Amino acid sequence: LSTVAPPPAQAAEPRPADPQADAFAAKATSGARLAYVTTGNAEVDAISKAGLQSLTVFLGQRTALEGGEPLGLDIARDELAFFPLIYWPIVPDAPKPSAQALARVDAYMKQGGTILFDTRDAVEAAPGAETRSPGMVALRGILSSLDIPELEPIPREHVLTKTFFLLRDFPGRFTAGRLWVEAMPAADPDGPDERRPARAGDGQIAAIYAARAARWDAGAGPQAYRGADLVAEALLRMVPDGALDIADAGCGTGLVGALLKSRARRLDGVDLSAPMLERARDKGLYDALVCGDLVGFLAERPSRYDAIACAATLIHFGDLGPPLAAAAAALRDGGVFAATLFPNPDDADAIAVGSLDGLAQGGCFVHGRAYVERAAAAAGFAVEIAEEAVHETQAGRSRTALVVGLRRRPREG
Repeated sequence: LSTVAPPPAQAAEPRPADPQADAFAAKATSGARLAYVTTGNAEVDAISKAGLQSLTVFLGQRTALEGGEPLGLDIARDELAFFPLIYWPIVPDAPKPSAQALARVDAYMKQGGTILFDTRDAVEAAPGAETRSPGMVALRGILSSLDIPELEPIPREHVLTKTFFLLRDFPGRFTAGRLWVEAMPAADPDGPDERRPARAGDGQIAAIYAARAARWDAGAGPQAYRGADLVAEALLRMVPDGALDIADAGCGTGLVGALLKSRARRLDGVDLSAPMLERARDKGLYDALVCGDLVGFLAERPSRYDAIACAATLIHFGDLGPPLAAAAAALRDGGVFAATLFPNPDDADAIAVGSLDGLAQGGCFVHGRAYVERAAAAAGFAVEIAEEAVHETQAGRSRTALVVGLRRRPREG
């Protein structure tokens, strides 16, 4: 498991419409679902599905999860980012996935996705021979092509060893095993502290917003959610006139798009939630809508846009480096980027895990103003706006946002 953010993807032409992929996205994001990799072996696939169905029922009994039917995945074709957990049963005689398929798996894990690889033969293996079992040999062949970090066991008293209590009595739970995590490099005593890159998983975000799509627009307005207004106002302050090619990164149902449409020569939107995108599509605002990760979307479109709007989306990124680098790549020289974040009240120079009513399970972060300005400069931006404003009001309580407006510096050369 790796949660390292991926580097920006290489430039590519916009992907054509794919009805099959759209249908899969709609089904995958219609609720919280587990997924399994299909192997081509009907018996193994049936066991995988039945096991995840039982796990979904068990979690529903022990938690507030309302899980949907587990889905089978073709890792070479289907979008992996919609799922927080993917189960992969290893079949020793199955052909090794293609390099392209494994690259997609790599990207999924680097964006926070979790894959449970199951060799299915360790129990039957003779003592001491587990690492030489047919399943383990096949797994090593797969892992050799993935960017899997070095692992290390955590101390038995570490808090992470206490986090799996919900599954303590579930069939197959191995309570005596050690928990291993990514090994961290030794800190440089003469340099800045090492920090793990942080962001919410795409599957988490897609599931959270899929459940909110039907009522999202009803929560917008002067006395409720104002993120769209704040971002549109900041963007238009930086570019007061002229037609623009605009990307709405994390477009949701199209609240920002509705405010910017009159200024758009072209308006594209990207979002992880297929149900939110369906509502945006119904409004007829956008020239193109893509269901996917905004970092990859922007990185694939170098120098394509004059402006990028990003309302209430960067709150799901801890490390702002990847999204800001992708935005800088997608903007023409002098282009502008406007976004809302939540300020860190305790440390202006740091990132911290935040909380947001109803969204904490999707992952939420707060960012110090000095950190934001430093990250923006590193990505090639000049800061033109950095001010606080009321972002939303819930149950009579106001939440303050940091509104930022950035301008892309001219590229060297």
